Amino acid sequence: MTISEKIFQIYQQFYDQRSVLQEAPPLTVNPAVVGMRDFPVEQAMTELNALVSYLLGRADVRKISFGDALNIVDSAYADQPFWRDLLLDYFDVVLSQREEAYIQKGKELQQQSENVIDEIVRFEAKRAAVVRFFADKIREAKFRVDASLLVYNYIKMMGHDAAKAKAEVVANPAYFAPIQVKDETGRKVLTPAQAREENKRLGQFLKKLFV
Repeated sequence: MTISEKIFQIYQQFYDQRSVLQEAPPLTVNPAVVGMRDFPVEQAMTELNALVSYLLGRADVRKISFGDALNIVDSAYADQPFWRDLLLDYFDVVLSQREEAYIQKGKELQQQSENVIDEIVRFEAKRAAVVRFFADKIREAKFRVDASLLVYNYIKMMGHDAAKAKAEVVANPAYFAPIQVKDETGRKVLTPAQAREENKRLGQFLKKLFV
């Protein structure tokens, strides 16, 4: 049985007792006339909340804990099994509604998470393409530097301090990736003076490329 069907059933049972609930908040939907297909579930729950609040002597039963509500039911209706069971059925439905809402919220959060991950993947793909493009330009100019690392770190800094990134990439590109003074075998190929000159030339090159 679905939650809506349970609400319909509980509402109908309360509605059938309207002759003894004359002073209680009204139930305005006749289940026998409306039927399950056209039954206004939300309106019914609003009316049931008001009715149950009245029966438990509370202004709004939704504002008290389930534990307190069940204690009231047990103490006030212990010798009236029909009303006790009907009220317990109502609270069972309320719990089911909350559980369903939590499940739905979890699904929504999961979808949001997946959307964020997809967006990150797309962003990373675009950034990787940009890094490859500019790194290739640096490599073609045969500068002794890890071109991919330099471009990646430059783009990363641009995201939170564009002014500093632009200034550093011209004045001291080694800030983003060190000038390589040794070759792949570990043999020294640049003196400190040559490394400084390489850094300076690279800065001038990147000024045209980036700035």
